[in-house]
Formats: sequence, structure tokens, C-alpha cells
Amino acid sequence: MTKKYSLRFFIGLSICWVGIIFANSVLPADVYKNLSNIPARLLTNILNSFTIDIHLVNMNALVRKIAHAFEFSVEAILLSILFTSFSKFKDFFIYVLFLGLFTASIDEYIQLFSKGRGSEVSDILIDFAGTILGICIFLIFKGIFNLIKKFKVRTF
Repeated sequence: MTKKYSLRFFIGLSICWVGIIFANSVLPADVYKNLSNIPARLLTNILNSFTIDIHLVNMNALVRKIAHAFEFSVEAILLSILFTSFSKFKDFFIYVLFLGLFTASIDEYIQLFSKGRGSEVSDILIDFAGTILGICIFLIFKGIFNLIKKFKVRTF
């Protein structure tokens, strides 16, 4: 793939991912809770089999919060790839942090208009923490990739 097509691909992928985030925000509360019930039940059953007493209600809320952080981690990773691969941004993380916070704010605003849902500042903070986690994951993998690249150059 040429650089021009790679740039388009990552821009498109980033836009699609933000679309997925916003699509989840539009879901009514009962549909959204039912979706998170599936992994919550699985985790509850697994933990209860190890005699760890967890209630489904607590697990459902935890799964929803983890899903929020995951969505924004993926967004941050995609944006980090985009900014570092196709531009000369040295401080790319500032832009990624801003876009993550902006997306989180819009996400919570959309939820105000979804049936049975509301907006919470704590969700914005969780989303922002997911953005920070995504940047950290990106930096770790970029560091590993650079070490491997450096090692391969030296050995041959």
C-alpha cells in the first residue's frame, strides 16, 4: 500500500471507529444494558465458579465502564498511528488527548437524547482514561517495534 492509500485507510478507519462510539451512544438504555449483560453474565459465572461472590448488577456496570475505556483506547491508538506515521508531529499525544476528550464530550452529549440514558462527567473521565491508556499502549508497541528494527539492522 502506498503512503497516500495508507493515510486514507487510517483516516477512514478512525472515522468509522468514532461512528461506532457514537452509534453505541444512540442506543436506548435497555438495549445497551442487554448488550453488556452477555459478557457480564459470562464473567459473573466464571468468578462465581472460583467462589468469588460477584453480583450481576455490579458486573454489568463494570463491563459498561470497561467498554467505554476500550472504545477510547482503540480511538487513541488509531489516531496515534495516524499522527505519527503521516505527519511530523512530535507532540502527537496532545492532539490525540484533545480529540479523545472532544469525542468523549460529544459522546456524552449524544446520550442526553437517547431514551433512558443520561450524561455523566465520570464517564468522560473514564473515556479520557481510555484515551491515555491507548496512547501508552501505542508508545509501548512503538518502542518494541523500534527496538526490533534496530536489532535487525545491527545483526545483518
